[in-house]
Amino acid sequence: MGVGFVVKKNFKHLVMDFNAISTRICTLTLKEKFYNYAIINVHAPTEISTEQEKESVYDLLQNTYEECPSYDVKIVVGDMNAQTGKEEVHCPTTGKHSLHESKNDNGYRLIQSAALNKMVIGSTMFPH
Repeated sequence: MGVGFVVKKNFKHLVMDFNAISTRICTLTLKEKFYNYAIINVHAPTEISTEQEKESVYDLLQNTYEECPSYDVKIVVGDMNAQTGKEEVHCPTTGKHSLHESKNDNGYRLIQSAALNKMVIGSTMFPH
């Protein structure tokens, strides 16, 4: 198990930094004309994993997010092993187009993380 990035040869010159934080989280910083992109790749534990393992990954994700410069555009990608549901209360963060009717524990963790960092879960914002 592990996470990483594949960068096309013609974009290699844009790579400023790569950090392997853990086997579940890594970051890639890309240079752009007006600002940089900090991309955080995450492979979250499955629903049947222990609470301690889930907490550990989400704590590390939060620390990684906070360590990225505030002026960077931050994007979190990867497999969060989450079902976010269609609950109306979470629509500002999740949108209305989840494939699942209700959230699971991992979905709740993802929603909380996104809301805390004023982010949205892009895959549920638009119809599939």
